[in-house]
Amino acid sequence: MIILRIPSFVVALVFASGICSAQVQTPEGFEKRTFTELNQNYWHSADTFSLKVNIKNGTRSQHFRLHGVNSPEPDDQREAELTADSARFRLSTEQILLWGDHAKQAVRRTLQDGGTIYTKRVPAGEIQDRRYVYAIVLDSKGRDLAGLLIEAGLAAYDPDASPLTSSVTALPRSHEVAIRSRRGIWAHARAAIPALPVKPQPGASAAVLDPLPELDGKPWIVYEDGKLAEDYYSGDGDSFALTSKSPQSQRSSTQVWRLYAIDCPESDNQIPERVQSQARHFGVSTATVMNYGKRSATFAQRFLAQGPATVYTVREDARGASSKKRYYALVRVNGQDLGLALVREGLALSGSMPLPGKSRDALRFRQLLDKAESEAKAARRGIWQSSSQR
Repeated sequence: MIILRIPSFVVALVFASGICSAQVQTPEGFEKRTFTELNQNYWHSADTFSLKVNIKNGTRSQHFRLHGVNSPEPDDQREAELTADSARFRLSTEQILLWGDHAKQAVRRTLQDGGTIYTKRVPAGEIQDRRYVYAIVLDSKGRDLAGLLIEAGLAAYDPDASPLTSSVTALPRSHEVAIRSRRGIWAHARAAIPALPVKPQPGASAAVLDPLPELDGKPWIVYEDGKLAEDYYSGDGDSFALTSKSPQSQRSSTQVWRLYAIDCPESDNQIPERVQSQARHFGVSTATVMNYGKRSATFAQRFLAQGPATVYTVREDARGASSKKRYYALVRVNGQDLGLALVREGLALSGSMPLPGKSRDALRFRQLLDKAESEAKAARRGIWQSSSQR
């Protein structure tokens, strides 16, 4: 087994050179904060950390997930993510851990003099009961930390971690240049040079179903102005709670919905036989299934944060393991279907509960989902990039 030994001056030299000159313009519509340093007590990796943010009477630790990147894991606390990194680069887990540690130390040096944070408070998941939000982080010189990591080959551009789409646009190009130049981890990755990732566009990547599928004699019940309810978290992308206006009273109420006709990967092993079934369908390990279950939840949260959601339902019971009542529904934002978006980005499979009835529109909707899954598999998007199937 080959273990890489990377002198620390190599990483420092790359960050100090003209290669890493990533600059960003001040994003509009963001909450802006300054910070003094990293909080060493709550620091997971190069892309997930806590910062001591300046407030009126001192500083407060806040938790952030770096927008647009995925850095190698520096330890084995998150087995699924470590396995995914190893498969992505075709390096041993020991090599991944080594590169993860060097990326982490590069971040420590870069942020030692403080900097600036821009965020819209888009949820980025939880680690050890700490909730993280996506952020753009600039060092004291105004350089974008995500761009620095990608250009140095210490992180990959990650379309699944890119909800702040209107701000940083140079990351995909920086990713491609780092790969072609074999910088950092790319100099040792045994995988063939991958194609530039397909960037999901919430509210833009899904196909529009216009008109809405008509059912067999059942009118849709429509809930409008839906917003994600933060006190309910299912763990994956096909089930969630929305607070929306009731069609009868126009008063706001919270309902739990399960998307029609798709199935996202499970995010935990509470139902082992279901995780194993999905692993067989996708041609991946069970750890990869659960990793992409979490990614599907992040994608759904980001999609629903783009604007008020509209829910179309006939209130069919969706059952499930949760104690809360759920109903099947189609959920759309700006005319875009969330279920279709998940399937097309390789974060769900076509299947599960079909639309009620046997109308021509219901059949077309299922065919559209099947086609979306085939295209995602052929393009090796999302979970399909780790699949043994061809």
